[in-house]
Amino acid sequence: VPISNNQGSAPAKGAILAGYFLDRERLANLREQMQADLQPMPNIATDSTWKPLRSRSGSTHNQALLSPRRFIGEHVQQVSVQYLSSSGEPQLRFDITKKRLLYIQGEKAINFFLGASLLVALGAFLVGYLALELWVLRRVQRLNREVAEVGRNAHSIRLSDFGNDELGQLAGEMNQMLERLEHSEARDRAILQSMRDGYFEMDVDGVILTVNPALCQLLGQTRETLIGHPYYELLGEDDLARARQPFQRAMQSGAGKTFAIPLQRADGSLGYFEATVSLIHDLQGELRGYRGIVRDVSDQIAYQQQLLEMAYRDPLTGLGNRKAFDEQLGQALLRAGSGGSELALLYLDLDRFKEVNDRFGHDIGDALLRTVAERVRSTLRQPDKAYRLGGDEFA
Repeated sequence: VPISNNQGSAPAKGAILAGYFLDRERLANLREQMQADLQPMPNIATDSTWKPLRSRSGSTHNQALLSPRRFIGEHVQQVSVQYLSSSGEPQLRFDITKKRLLYIQGEKAINFFLGASLLVALGAFLVGYLALELWVLRRVQRLNREVAEVGRNAHSIRLSDFGNDELGQLAGEMNQMLERLEHSEARDRAILQSMRDGYFEMDVDGVILTVNPALCQLLGQTRETLIGHPYYELLGEDDLARARQPFQRAMQSGAGKTFAIPLQRADGSLGYFEATVSLIHDLQGELRGYRGIVRDVSDQIAYQQQLLEMAYRDPLTGLGNRKAFDEQLGQALLRAGSGGSELALLYLDLDRFKEVNDRFGHDIGDALLRTVAERVRSTLRQPDKAYRLGGDEFA
């Protein structure tokens, strides 16, 4: 401070210098007061970013300039204070380094909030998952197991979930559906058990899977001798290829087919049956097998054969009649012409047959015709055939 009068208007007679020795102890006290690291540094040139730092008394002597704040990492900040002389020359510079306490506290608070929020979210998720596991997932898994059991055995199986929520309502609806399905299957079984026609189901390889009692009775078989066996075991070798054709046609057309098929009964006899076969598809539309209804038409076939015999056979002699002769002669001529073979035709006529009828009666005449027919039949070779054309004419 210059030595002058009280008004400071007199020329200076000297100067008074007052201050502290900036030793280690003083620096330590300043660091403790500021709670920061204080380091003396060499003077540097300043620019317009440095702001003047006034004292509490407002004195302009020994002005100080404060540098912009610098960051060392995320948690440390630093400023520089450079003191100037009254003439504005740099005299002393300090670097003040201090932790960003508010930033650190705010960061800790934010991290604590985020951690607490995460813990709360994890806790809520865990509670929600446990609730979902106990009230939904386990019930869904149990429903899934029970539905799988229903798929293997729909009888006497019911879903055990009786809750008042949507899953419970779903289980109740499925139980009602299973009951309706059981009633429908029971009705179908009763119909199959009581129907007089035979019923069967088999896979794509022709292995029999299901039969009703009527089919067992028609064939003289048991369920054990039919189920698990292919249907062609009931056919003769001559009928096997012919019986496979309707199944192939049904598979190609996708519709049911009705056809006649000879089947061998358990006693070895051959029965004639009318079968109506339809296709069995799965949910994907793939062929899974066949189902069909079998009706015994052996009596009808026998009656048709009898009518056919009556239409083409002479009732008195048992030989073919004129109608059979006309049709089979034409067929024989065609075969002989196409095959290059020879055909012989012989006509027979009984002489004086009218005298036998007139003298001994028609009964004796009929007996004579039967005797002649038997002798002609006994002399035939295979494939020779004999016919009565009418009266006493034979061929």
